[in-house]
Parts: sequence; structure tokens; C-alpha cells
Amino acid sequence: MAGYMIGQMGQFDSSMEDWKSYMERFQQFLIVNGVENNKKVAALISLVGPTVYKLLRSLTAPTDPATKTFDELVKLLTDHLAPAPLRIAERFKFYKRDQQPTESIREYVAELRRLSTTCEFGDFLNQALRDRVVCGLRAENIQRKCLTEDDLDLQKAINIAVASEAASKDTDMLHKGGNVNKVHSTPKRFNRNRGQQHPWIQHKPPTSMNSKPNYQGTTCYRCGEHHNANVCKYKTYKCNYCKR
Repeated sequence: MAGYMIGQMGQFDSSMEDWKSYMERFQQFLIVNGVENNKKVAALISLVGPTVYKLLRSLTAPTDPATKTFDELVKLLTDHLAPAPLRIAERFKFYKRDQQPTESIREYVAELRRLSTTCEFGDFLNQALRDRVVCGLRAENIQRKCLTEDDLDLQKAINIAVASEAASKDTDMLHKGGNVNKVHSTPKRFNRNRGQQHPWIQHKPPTSMNSKPNYQGTTCYRCGEHHNANVCKYKTYKCNYCKR
């Protein structure tokens, strides 16, 4: 073994990772540090921590754990800490898994891949993943796109779903931006019935007006009648709609 250690291997903590993951890292730790076969048992007992070693002593009782081989100790611990799951139960969880409301397509696919590791699909893995991806998609429009494709494989289904999801998000952003930046114009309201007061005008006593020339043909933008807007009796009124 080298005179210095490459990396660190802490004790097993079930709240941080499962036993299989820990043992995968442990095996690589032994390889990168060149631990010889006759020292692997000592390395395991030294590094797994007091809780696992206490369990190991119970599993090998009345024999001392140090008298067992490395493979025997690993199997004892694996059978106890990570028993093989029932295949039908694991597949049930896989096939019931749909995309969640806050989950992206890529996150959904990653979760399906994780669930598939205990399903023992073998050569059928990619087909099972493709079927579950398409069937579990939250967006029906993306499902329809996938279902109309010939020779749809897993990667093609993922590409279509991811591209459609991105396009949908871009469209939503454009619509939101358009609503924010839209200029709302104030509609012009005219009452062309002579003598009828405008309901959206707060009436104030009109100022006295001298006799005015006839502006026949000129439409007042204040009231819609035919005279110059500057001499309109409503020019001192306040509009309830535009507040001007």
C-alpha cells in the first residue's frame, strides 16, 4: 500500500447514502490506494465505523469478523443492510411513476433511470424507459408529438420532449413580456346626443362664455359636438375615466 492515502473514506452513515453506494466507493478506494487482498479485511473493519462493526460482530458470532474473508464480510453486510428487493414491487413503482408538476423532463427521466436499477429489465431497459417516459408525461401536447413519431426510441422521445418543453417555456415568457410592455391607450368616448350629459364626467359649474362663432363641421374631441374644443363648456370638467 502507498505511504499516503488518496482520497478519504469515512465510516458508513445510512442517513447520507445507502450501503451499495458506500461499498462501490469503498472498492474504488481500495483500488486507488493499492490495498492488497490480505489487508482488505483490516481496511473494512477499520473504516466502516463502530455501528457497522458492532453489527458485523453479531452477524459472525461467535466467530471473530477478522477470521472471515473480505467477500464473506461484504456479503453478510449487504444481505442485512441492502437485501434484494422484490422485482415485481420495484417494477410497480417504476410503472406508476408520472412526471410531477414541478419536475422538468430531464429530472423526470433521471428519476425513472434511478427506479429502473432495481427492476432487472435487462435488454428491455431502453424500451421500458421510453414507454414510461411517454406515458408519464404531464403535457398532453408533448405526448401526442411522441405518439405520432415512427420508430420512436428512448433518445428520440427525450429529445422531442425536452425541445417541446423549452419551446413552451419560451412562448410563455414572450406572452408574459408582451403583457407587461403593452401600451394601453385610453379609448375616446363621444356622446353625440345633444343635451345628454356624459356619465363619466364630474360636472363643475361651467365658466361663462361669450358668444362664439359657428364651427359647423368641426367635431369637439371633448364632447363630440360641432364646435371648437377650446370653447367647449366641458373643458373645465374632469373625466372619471382618464382623470384628466
